[in-house]
Amino acid sequence: MAINCTWLQPVFRSPILKLVFPVHTRGLYVSNTQSSGDCKRPTRQQQGAGGIEKELMSLDCKVAIVTGGATGIGFSATCHLLKAGARHVIINGPDKEEGESAVEQLEERYGENKVTFVRGDVNNCSHFEGLFEMAKNAYGGVDIVFNNAGILNDKMWEIQVDTNIKGVIRGTLLAFKHMGKDNCGKGGVVINSASIVGLQTLAGAPIYSATKYGVIGSILNFGHKFHYERTGIRVCGICPGVTDTELISGAYGKQLTPEWNKEATRELSQLPKQSPDFLGQGLVYIVRYAPSGSVWIVEDSKILRVHIPELKQISKLVTKFD
Repeated sequence: MAINCTWLQPVFRSPILKLVFPVHTRGLYVSNTQSSGDCKRPTRQQQGAGGIEKELMSLDCKVAIVTGGATGIGFSATCHLLKAGARHVIINGPDKEEGESAVEQLEERYGENKVTFVRGDVNNCSHFEGLFEMAKNAYGGVDIVFNNAGILNDKMWEIQVDTNIKGVIRGTLLAFKHMGKDNCGKGGVVINSASIVGLQTLAGAPIYSATKYGVIGSILNFGHKFHYERTGIRVCGICPGVTDTELISGAYGKQLTPEWNKEATRELSQLPKQSPDFLGQGLVYIVRYAPSGSVWIVEDSKILRVHIPELKQISKLVTKFD
């Protein structure tokens, strides 16, 4: 339907990271679901994460919104949400042909009436809010929001800031409005897409990196217990490593100077590249197990939890002023 409106050595050896498991581990989630447009229970469910984590949400019969869901990481996320038992996923994006193609592929795999594409822009508040209203009217509401849409283009840095930061904040606030228990909603989970370069530098694309640092800040603050206890919505973050998508392959030539282009290319080429499929698997893990305010890296087929230290743990007194 389309509508036009600690295992292997981790890459980062840092005290703020903890390897959970390789995301290609099987048995992470439901692997055999009914493909009807109606909500059906999965036929089999396996234990995830070796029984270490407490499951906070089952994917059974859940309704999700995935921004930028027609291609790349968003498409993979939609695949794995449906594979894990989701009832319906609403995806959006600016390109009608890409959206219709995505719906055709997804419904061929998972059955009819499982996906809706809505052409729109996360920078348009009314378009974005329309996704929540559609879900409420058709399915009774939304359970999962993946704020995935983003661009890597420092030449168009103002649009990049609008999309990468304001789009994520807008999606989170809309989730609070439409899903929050304090607004007669049932709660749920919001996953905001940051990046590994929101935890380290990408000097050749400094504005892009800065937007992802901003997303990390949004996760830590919106995911705080002050908001969770009021809304019943977990806000978590996923930080993709270098992933084989158009965002990465099309990045050259989009930085502010030729020298910056070369530096961004050099930096990205030194990091391991992975398939978008691993991000879909990682997303499902986060939906099921991640506590509110937590941040997760998916890189080189592994998922790692980021432990943000307290300020006093990372600061050292230099001098004291009179």
